[in-house]
Amino acid sequence: MQEGILTAVPGRGMSVALIDGDQIPDVYEMRLAIEAQAARRIARDPDTQAMQRITGAYDELVAVSGGEDARAIGDADLEFHQVLVDVVGSDRLSRGMATLVMQTRLMSFSVPDGYSVRRSVSPTYRRLIDALGAGNADAAIAALEEQFAEAVSRLRGDVTVDIVEVDVAEADHGFQPIDAAAADDAR
Repeated sequence: MQEGILTAVPGRGMSVALIDGDQIPDVYEMRLAIEAQAARRIARDPDTQAMQRITGAYDELVAVSGGEDARAIGDADLEFHQVLVDVVGSDRLSRGMATLVMQTRLMSFSVPDGYSVRRSVSPTYRRLIDALGAGNADAAIAALEEQFAEAVSRLRGDVTVDIVEVDVAEADHGFQPIDAAAADDAR
């Protein structure tokens, strides 16, 4: 349905889409398409102001990653990627990325083990920023590819990394846990 966020449930209206299993790599493949294009455009002419915004978003991610608030870490991570796209000045790329940010959030809440984020910031972020500053699009895209492969593996439970978790049912942030079984029954 609309932007892949809502699904129509006959006789019940709309429900929030589940994004899990084999759909996880697909979301990251779309993100790579948009973020790689942004990286190419930034690397062509590494504008000082754009690099400052990207570095500022990275610094915020590093700062919140030292804490225990999984939601704040997840928000800062997604904000970094949105800023990466926004600095190129394309409304269409930014809107597409905003949709993928929402889908990434839904995906994170759809995994069976509950919402969690990586505790440490992947070194791929620093490599991405350094490559962009050096005008090396290929190295920047390679950093994104590695980062996304790690994320897919973590979300699918294929690899274990130190994580920060949140008990979605007890957290006071407006999100409710997504009940995969109930959503499947509603389809």
